[in-house]
Amino acid sequence: MLRDVLTGFDCVFSEAEDGARALELMESNAFDVIVLDLKLPDRSGFDVLTEARERGMTFGKVIVLTGLPEAKVEKKAFALGAFRFLSKGAMSWSGIRRAFQDAIGVAPATIVPTVRTRSSRARKRSSADQPSRESVLVVDSDPASLDAMLDILAEEFTPTPAKNADDAFRKLARISPALVVIDVKLAGGASGLDLLTRMRKSVPDLRAIMISDERDPEVAFESAQRGALKYVLKERLNTLPTAIKRILNDKRPPTKVFLCYAKVDLARVSSLHKRLVKRGYLPWMDEKSLRGGDDWKLEIEKAIEETHYFVFFLSASSVGREGVMRLEVNLALRQVDKKLIGARFFVPALLEPCSIEPSISRFHHVPVFGRNGFANLVSALSPSK
Repeated sequence: MLRDVLTGFDCVFSEAEDGARALELMESNAFDVIVLDLKLPDRSGFDVLTEARERGMTFGKVIVLTGLPEAKVEKKAFALGAFRFLSKGAMSWSGIRRAFQDAIGVAPATIVPTVRTRSSRARKRSSADQPSRESVLVVDSDPASLDAMLDILAEEFTPTPAKNADDAFRKLARISPALVVIDVKLAGGASGLDLLTRMRKSVPDLRAIMISDERDPEVAFESAQRGALKYVLKERLNTLPTAIKRILNDKRPPTKVFLCYAKVDLARVSSLHKRLVKRGYLPWMDEKSLRGGDDWKLEIEKAIEETHYFVFFLSASSVGREGVMRLEVNLALRQVDKKLIGARFFVPALLEPCSIEPSISRFHHVPVFGRNGFANLVSALSPSK
């Protein structure tokens, strides 16, 4: 985005994804300007400046960017020699260009930046070919990143902004987007993951991408578990159009899989659940899919009705057990009677060598233990050729 913003200036760019790489570049190059984010993956921007000075590096004007424009933070930045201190929340493209021009003392060539303004974006939306574009709902409470995404997506899609969860849910019903892009953290402490869950209850086949400021594997896994098809870091927003096109070009809906098991086998089934998520499936598992306040029986019935495959995990400890597991099995067997003859739906999966219950002996079982166990499961969950 900064490259686009600084169109027209005669400059050579170098990029660093973290503080360590920034220090490497600063040690071998005499930069005229450094645009430095204070929140980096491995250390703070302040740590970068401090270490650079301790190591005797020489560098030009430093323009500091931050999402937390507190007075004490600004004071510290200038104490370390910052040339400009810019808040991401109130950041404008003209403000960045002005700060850069002040830093180098040279005006840019007369070239219109490739980043579009709100007015140009509005004009683009009203063009004759716009209705043929796919609609994308973009949910982000940070004005700077929301505006950046709208600009990035407007070239190929029809993006609609939403600044909070309630606004997003209202627009979901109104515009029926082909895909939604949701920030993990929303205004008022709201969770983008919870919004996704709420949206998917309304639109089960909704396609979604989660975005985040932070590289967090647990959050990425949780977003996939709740149905997001991709997890994108905000530092890589320029990859969004490609990701969206790939998702929308794949017309096949993600395969839904209901996981039925006894509580004694929770650990083993949880591990398989995680691997299914990584393979692009949408597994439903009571321990992970039910939320506080849900009518669990109603949610189970709905999930079994909507699933593509019902996997009944069996072990020596679970065969013959009663309880919720038995309720799920009975509901699934009723669904079998509604399927076409020969359609694969009910999949008995053996977590270990054990007997098969007579009521389900007509279904060929799948061993999911041993070296090829997971491959056997994936094969059973694949459409017949």
